[in-house]
Amino acid sequence: IRADRDASFFRQPIAFRGAERHLFDRFRQCQRVPFVDVFLDHRRERAVYARMQLSRGRERRIGNHAFSECAALESVVIPNNVATIAPYAFYSCTALKALSIGDNVRIIADHAFGYCPSLTSITFGQNMTSIAKCAFEGCTGLTKVTIPASITSIAEGTFQGCSAIDTLTIGEGVRTIGKNAFSGCIALTAIISYSGVLEAEPECRDIFEGVNKSACTLFLANENKKLYKSSCDWADFKIKTLPKKK
Repeated sequence: IRADRDASFFRQPIAFRGAERHLFDRFRQCQRVPFVDVFLDHRRERAVYARMQLSRGRERRIGNHAFSECAALESVVIPNNVATIAPYAFYSCTALKALSIGDNVRIIADHAFGYCPSLTSITFGQNMTSIAKCAFEGCTGLTKVTIPASITSIAEGTFQGCSAIDTLTIGEGVRTIGKNAFSGCIALTAIISYSGVLEAEPECRDIFEGVNKSACTLFLANENKKLYKSSCDWADFKIKTLPKKK
């Protein structure tokens, strides 16, 4: 059985033995498979189709287009043994609502979760360092996004077109934010930034293109206001002092 095509015609569980470590790039466009059992190195792994959780074990990679366009996938829990989420891994999983990413994942690759319109909850791993180009583009169900302190880079178009985000929290480790990273986030009313190391360039990157900055409040620590006011992308927000952490 070819998992990437034939599996979409099965309603019963499918089991594979002797599968290679990167088997998870073969279930693209599976519309009806309820779950898949994979046997790797005598360890049983389950990729639950409507409620997927990859099991613990040897470090693994979720490959290109692994579960893209899986229309029934509602929840994804990625454990600590997964190190890489490849491009388009969960692209256009239209029913996906909740995502939890393990602590060993450091980079989310390009378009990995793009156009998942039902996604409302993201829990990032504690050791993630960067989010790649358009990783969450078009996730129109997101309303609140918190970038953890471990992340240093948010790439071009990362949350582009996420039109329902109203509150954005940026962790203290963020140094760079790419072009159009939050363009089209038209519901934004509050940005809370703890970063004092942001590379705020005088030339515009159109980070917030389409956002009504006069209706959005940017909360900053007093010592960081000068840095943000010097940047074309940040200067036009209503700036208020960030309450000190208790």
